[in-house]
Amino acid sequence: LWRINTETQLVFEGLKSSADCVKMLNEDTFFSGGEDGSVCLWNVNKRKPVARIWDVHGQGNWINAVGAMAGTDVVATGSWNGVVKVWKATYNRQSSGTISYLTEFAIPGHVNAIALHRTANIMVCAVGQEHRMGRWNPIGGVQNGLRILRLPALHDK
Repeated sequence: LWRINTETQLVFEGLKSSADCVKMLNEDTFFSGGEDGSVCLWNVNKRKPVARIWDVHGQGNWINAVGAMAGTDVVATGSWNGVVKVWKATYNRQSSGTISYLTEFAIPGHVNAIALHRTANIMVCAVGQEHRMGRWNPIGGVQNGLRILRLPALHDK
């Protein structure tokens, strides 16, 4: 992360492998999913994650996509295990960060991108037979395309 006004770089640590997808929750907090199957909540003032959950989509399934609902603490994660999970990710300076499970949706295939829309309360997932970064682990019988789901009220308006 670059701080333009001071021309300094912030380096974040504490992952076993690469962070494959990152979404900003607000100016100070962001959420990542990694090849090691973990999701992490980060604060720009901390070098290590303020909260982490391992093997979110099962052991050996890395996180292909994360989505965040702008202006809220709602995030979603996708892999290739047939499920998109929705989480509440919060950071409090007095205590620390938390990632809490909210709900999940069955979506077969590789979930390669997730977008959440706050006012329409929908989630759009880009789903494919293969991972977005390569042609490994193909899943037969899956139609490449978009899946649009209506979300229950998960946030305060």
